[in-house]
Amino acid sequence: MDDLNCLQADSWAYGGEPSARPFPCGSTILPPSRSDDPANAASSTLDISPGEAASRQHAVWGSLAGEVIQVMQPAMFAMAFCGPCHLLLAFERGERHEGDTYLDDVPRSSLRDVSQKLTFLPAGFKLRDWYAPRVLPRLTCLYLDPRLSLNADGASAGGDELEARLFFDDPEIWATAGKLTRLIERSGGADRLYADALGLVLMRELLRLAHKPEAGRAARLGGLAAWQSKRTAEYIEAHLGEQISLGTLAEIAQLSPFHFTRAFKQSFGMPPHRYHTARRIERAKALLARHSLSITWIAMELGFADTSCFSTAFRRLVGRTPSGYRHSLT
Repeated sequence: MDDLNCLQADSWAYGGEPSARPFPCGSTILPPSRSDDPANAASSTLDISPGEAASRQHAVWGSLAGEVIQVMQPAMFAMAFCGPCHLLLAFERGERHEGDTYLDDVPRSSLRDVSQKLTFLPAGFKLRDWYAPRVLPRLTCLYLDPRLSLNADGASAGGDELEARLFFDDPEIWATAGKLTRLIERSGGADRLYADALGLVLMRELLRLAHKPEAGRAARLGGLAAWQSKRTAEYIEAHLGEQISLGTLAEIAQLSPFHFTRAFKQSFGMPPHRYHTARRIERAKALLARHSLSITWIAMELGFADTSCFSTAFRRLVGRTPSGYRHSLT
């Protein structure tokens, strides 16, 4: 069974009473509409399910709004966003035992330690992810009106060129986000002029990042390029039941095995062989939900030498045996 489906609640709602204070883009802080798929959840603020998993402190400054979010419970939770505003997420801290993050055309990330990382979604992009936290996340969400990317005369300043970026580093953007975080924590939205100025600075920094792709890649500290991540992940997914050599993956990415291993770990949060095993186990979870399939057949289908090897690998990553996991689904 897909982990994200396991986390899906009957409705996507926030903890506490909804606020009527206006958010940018003419939206309000309201519970998002019901959705059968978290990827389709559309709201003006980041959706967390279950809603009681996190506390939220928010502030509004006209064309800019922000939230400081603290996850309070160690259980698995999911997040989703798709709205009319740009969204910048700044993770002060956060580590997960397992989880995946999806951002439209950006390759999926299974990065375990997201502390001090940034994620940016241009307006209209869809984010969804799920966490089994090891360290409870604390993050700031900054919602920017796309009109902030216009010059004083109303001409476009390049907002259409903003790129979605997942778990990246940028010292200037991080510093500006930190100043806005402190404004939210101290005053709940006072000092409007200062916040407006920071919003403009933040937008200019995002535009600067979009216009310097080489700098953006350098900021990711040597990770794989988007096309390299996509091709290697797709190849692994298509060959889960086979033994894949490091040389084969390095050739797909057009890198030496040494440089590929380092870049892959930076992008995916783990070495290639561990990622391959983790994806096998995720596929195994889906197959175990089909009770007509024997555990021995699943082990062979996914390329494990025998049922014992499969059980050992499954228990190491999931914390229970395949049969125990299957029983938990009933």
